[in-house]
Amino acid sequence: MNTFDEIAENYDEELKASLGVFAGNDIDKFARYKIETLSFLVKNPKNILEFGCGTGRNIPFLTQIFPNTEIFACDASEKSIEAAKKIIPTNPDVKFAIIGGPQELADTYRNVDVIFVSGVFHHISFEEHEFYLEALNKILSQGGKIIIFEHNPYNPLTSRIFKKSRIDRGCKMLEPKYLKESLKRVNFCYLKIYYALFFLLRNKFFTFLEKKLSWCPLGGQYFITGVKK
Repeated sequence: MNTFDEIAENYDEELKASLGVFAGNDIDKFARYKIETLSFLVKNPKNILEFGCGTGRNIPFLTQIFPNTEIFACDASEKSIEAAKKIIPTNPDVKFAIIGGPQELADTYRNVDVIFVSGVFHHISFEEHEFYLEALNKILSQGGKIIIFEHNPYNPLTSRIFKKSRIDRGCKMLEPKYLKESLKRVNFCYLKIYYALFFLLRNKFFTFLEKKLSWCPLGGQYFITGVKK
């Protein structure tokens, strides 16, 4: 994940280049929809950890939508953390950390209510997935929730964008079933897969419609929810 040091300062431009015309004039909509989705899944958590926060594109929405929640954010890329701190100077209470591996993750946090992960695991080698998932399970409070967003390999448009993206160069998308089984093996329970991002236009109507389509494996992304036993 440290390759993100190379693109941290120009991450938004790289994202726009990857999405092309699909980005439109508002790339923030992709971060906003995930945090709005998160707000439907968890209510008034004491704290939230964003694992793999990158340059902090989700953080302003986390602090806005969860104003009474303590926000933690970590990433392996030092330059990404530096960039994240610059874009949210009005939120000095967000607690950032540079985390280099699963053991450091397990040693840094305790009793986290909610862990939010967005587009991170396809940047981690498959051999390390369960080590990180075990660490995330360890730091959750009893009954705490994990929500992981990933790109949907079943969506042809997502696959096309993914293959051309410099951000995702050398990565492989994770099939929903694989990620669900990996979570199950490290003792997460009540696992559910939802499909999302069927529409680039975001408003109340399309948000409502996406909820009705969450069973359909054609969304641009999917997310998995789980609970610590």
